[in-house]
Amino acid sequence: MKRLGTTILLLLAAAPGLGAGDPALDAFDQGLLKTFAATRAAGPLVFHYEASALDPDRLAAAVRVVAACFDDMQKRLDQPFAGQLHVFLYPGEEELAGRLGVGKGIQAVVRGERSLHQVAGTVHTDALRNALAAQFPRPEDAIPPEPFFERGLTGMLAGEVEGEPPHVWAAVCLRCGVLPSLVRLRRSWGDGKSGRVRPVILAGSFLSFVAETYGPEKLKGLYQRCLECEGVLGRSFARVEQDWIAKLAALPVDPGVEEKLRTLIAAAGRPPPAWVASGRRTPLLDGKSLDRFTMNPPKSFLLRDGKITGTNLESWAWLHTKATFAPPVALRVKVRLVEGNALGLALNHEAAGENVAILARWDTFLTRRSGGVLSGGRPVVREGVLLDLLLVSEEGNGGLYLNGVDILAADGDFRTGTGSVGVGVSRGRIEVEAMEVIHP
Repeated sequence: MKRLGTTILLLLAAAPGLGAGDPALDAFDQGLLKTFAATRAAGPLVFHYEASALDPDRLAAAVRVVAACFDDMQKRLDQPFAGQLHVFLYPGEEELAGRLGVGKGIQAVVRGERSLHQVAGTVHTDALRNALAAQFPRPEDAIPPEPFFERGLTGMLAGEVEGEPPHVWAAVCLRCGVLPSLVRLRRSWGDGKSGRVRPVILAGSFLSFVAETYGPEKLKGLYQRCLECEGVLGRSFARVEQDWIAKLAALPVDPGVEEKLRTLIAAAGRPPPAWVASGRRTPLLDGKSLDRFTMNPPKSFLLRDGKITGTNLESWAWLHTKATFAPPVALRVKVRLVEGNALGLALNHEAAGENVAILARWDTFLTRRSGGVLSGGRPVVREGVLLDLLLVSEEGNGGLYLNGVDILAADGDFRTGTGSVGVGVSRGRIEVEAMEVIHP
């Protein structure tokens, strides 16, 4: 692999040779060089600016941050940039808008693969990524990359968000049950419904995994042939996604960092009703017996070491309370799928029906009063992982939460009858560590 040296910043006097006559610059940029006559070079980057508009310290900082970012990108992609990339530096948004005729609030404008206009002190990662990607080795059957790969490469190269790298964000999303299917993410990109965490972060984590596992050349190949994952990597996209998830599941995350990101992820959704935190609690598991429950089929649940173990080789086995509870009500269960297909929670269970949440290894579901089920489009349960689940029924509204983060909601479409609560298992074994009912 080629290794790129550290970028060296060179302070140069105004020099017409840096930019003047470069075919990468159109007539507008060429004309602007008369005003932006001062230049500073940093490796392949050439910065153009008005000497009187930027003080030396701000100029040095602006050059340093862009140059460091671009240098890091080249190293991570093993892609030395050929030629020059011209960066026009402006003292503020007003000056940028006045020159280029763009709206307020714009801090950077791309005017070609080798021309970037930006406010000093900002880093336009997309533009730097585009400049590098334009020089990737291009096979004959290359196609334009999907937004997932294009923006994902930006996410990979941009580095930390809120002080944490993409892998950590993705790992916490997995633990919160809000990591979307990447196939769905690819298909839904740009529809405004991609989930709690910015899609670019998750796509960036995935492409980082590809680079780490297969190398930067394979990553660049996939970028150019994004519909042919198996042809490029030797594994289907679904299999590579599974490998990525396995790495995320094993990734150690500092508890303080995890709590911080959980809070940010939960804040982007809908919190449980306020009464859940301060409500009246009724513990259901006393660690002594299962006398307060009924089970179907018989002997499918037992008490072992203070925990409930449920085993079933057929479709479903359920353990329901003999007592009934009226809405508004919430059932909180700490449960682990030891092995098998799925586990379930039940609220308002009565002869006429019930509200059920099903957490299967392939998807997550919530029943509706009107019939059918809501699908989360992603699994949140994994064998051996303890889940802190909350199923809420309030005034005909239902919600399923995992670790305080909402997973599914059935607004106005939940059963409102008084009934028992319970847990279930399908073709497998579960272990329940805690179980309680919560009322306002």
